[in-house]
Amino acid sequence: MATEARRAGKDPKAIAQITGHKPNSSVLHAYMQIVDQWDEKDNALIGIGL
Repeated sequence: MATEARRAGKDPKAIAQITGHKPNSSVLHAYMQIVDQWDEKDNALIGIGL
């Protein structure tokens, strides 16, 4: 849920409020990195239903 919210452009603080993570959580930051490291055109797995 956190990665999809980030992919949709939602603010990390808003995501943290919904998921229950602390705003500066290293776990939440790791989810954000997953999304931020790949542009949609660079990731062959985006949009294939996995």
